[in-house]
Amino acid sequence: MASLRSVNATAPYWGHATSNIDWCEENYVVCHSFAQPFWWCLLGIAEFFNTLSNFWGIILGLWGLRQSLKDKAEFRISLCYFACTFVFCGSLTFHATLLYHFQLLDEMPMIYGTLFCHYMIYNDRRSPMFSGIVISVVGILIFIVMYLTRESPLPLQIAYGFLVCTLIIRSVSRYQLTRYKAAKRYMWYALYTYGAGFACWLMDRHACDYVSPFYFHAWWHVLTATGCYFWMQSATFFRAEAQGNTAEVVMHFWGMWPYVRIKRTQRKKTK
Repeated sequence: MASLRSVNATAPYWGHATSNIDWCEENYVVCHSFAQPFWWCLLGIAEFFNTLSNFWGIILGLWGLRQSLKDKAEFRISLCYFACTFVFCGSLTFHATLLYHFQLLDEMPMIYGTLFCHYMIYNDRRSPMFSGIVISVVGILIFIVMYLTRESPLPLQIAYGFLVCTLIIRSVSRYQLTRYKAAKRYMWYALYTYGAGFACWLMDRHACDYVSPFYFHAWWHVLTATGCYFWMQSATFFRAEAQGNTAEVVMHFWGMWPYVRIKRTQRKKTK
């Protein structure tokens, strides 16, 4: 496992790390390697590249949220984009400070964000209030276990891994039923990029002495953010089918970046 890595600084900007986990990137190296006038040194970032890489997820989340609000999309779609944004904001604060309370701001949104993704493709006929209660109870129980065992990151890793694995299984089962080829394509994009990100996480965590120059945890952020975005596009197709609507792909940024929006079908009134 990766060991705590830090520069021999007498007084780190945020104080000594209080988190129960640290990553392969050395702490406060960028500020000590360059001249002090650089703006990032004024901010006192502990893990520079691990922090900077979160901006990609924040950008994707905010842009998806903006598009969903603009299209007046279903609440659960906007909620997932907001959750994506919040996850990477929390991750940014954690890697910038390596403090335990900011670690919780990173980890708990990961749990709730994944639960929201389960809700995104959940088609129970019961009221949304029931789903909200279930998500809240599960999230609170996981938080209690994490807090009681806060000296170890293992409970979070087990809970998050279980939620992600079950989400993948449910998504693949929906993938097999959809009639949209684009939904299947984006699901594969999501699985590939998220899988590559997980491989980067494993190498950063367990082979630090060999891969430290490559900043694999930063790549974990970039790849998982991309994977989550493509999963959202595929899941939007699923929601359209569940509601009896259609969906279409709208290309942005000179035709290079997709966004899936739902086209509501107007049902004829029966006399």
